[in-house]
Amino acid sequence: MVKVIWDCNGQDIITWETKARMKAEYPEWLDQFVSEETFDSDSDSRTNPSQGGETCHAPNSG
Repeated sequence: MVKVIWDCNGQDIITWETKARMKAEYPEWLDQFVSEETFDSDSDSRTNPSQGGETCHAPNSG
């Protein structure tokens, strides 16, 4: 899992996204912020730096 901070019209929305989804949907963006070593490591993902997004993504509430 990757912690993502989405910029939604000037408001930060924080979500946890799967690595596979981020690689599939935002490969160029992901490469800018996450090194392959960090991304592919087995370390606790909560220690990875927060990422900034360019699109508005509101998580589904359940």
